[in-house]
Amino acid sequence: MKDFINSDIKDNLQKIRDYRDQYPELLKAHHFTYDLVDEGDGTQNYMVMGKNPGESGSWKICDGPTEETSEYDFFIENGENKNRSAVKWNKAARNYLGDLGNIVFTNFFFWSSKDSHQAFKNRFGYTFKQNKHFDFCIKMNQSLIKHYKPEIIVAPGIPLADYIPERYGFGSCKDEVSYQDDRGSTQRLIKLYFYNEIPFIFTKHWSARLNKEEKNKIKQYLENYLVS
Repeated sequence: MKDFINSDIKDNLQKIRDYRDQYPELLKAHHFTYDLVDEGDGTQNYMVMGKNPGESGSWKICDGPTEETSEYDFFIENGENKNRSAVKWNKAARNYLGDLGNIVFTNFFFWSSKDSHQAFKNRFGYTFKQNKHFDFCIKMNQSLIKHYKPEIIVAPGIPLADYIPERYGFGSCKDEVSYQDDRGSTQRLIKLYFYNEIPFIFTKHWSARLNKEEKNKIKQYLENYLVS
């Protein structure tokens, strides 16, 4: 993919590097993840937008700050295989989106942390929801969406649907899937929005302990929007 990076994407990657260098807290992150492409067997594009990258094992591979992008992937550049969490994330994406499409990985917040809760706040000095870099990340993600024109965008993490749609200007929720668990509690599984006519679907987080029925429901729902 490295030899065929669009000039607009190259410009975006440099903008992210330059932006990072202006903020000491962002320089503390091991890496940022943006426009990381896993090529499939077809020409269609799908997009997975995570909350923010994790760091499991990353510091053992190389020092930061670095990046995980189409232009420079610190795993590959350091002769390493993906760590366990990265392999599981990619495998989950392929399980839900199939083998045909190219999957473009990005995040609502590009810079890594051990987790998106207390470790995030300890590193950056603010919570994820209160971070001051949302608008910059939105702008870069909108450019990424415009370039790839994905058939579908999937965001693992149902709680994100409580505030991301407003920040991105999605409008109202168009569909929702939930169910009652054995304890009588309502479990939210899927929420559908649209961004410029592209289905933008929030699901229960893939790293959560999803049972077989939940996994099947998510997969079947997403299949409605995949190109066969």
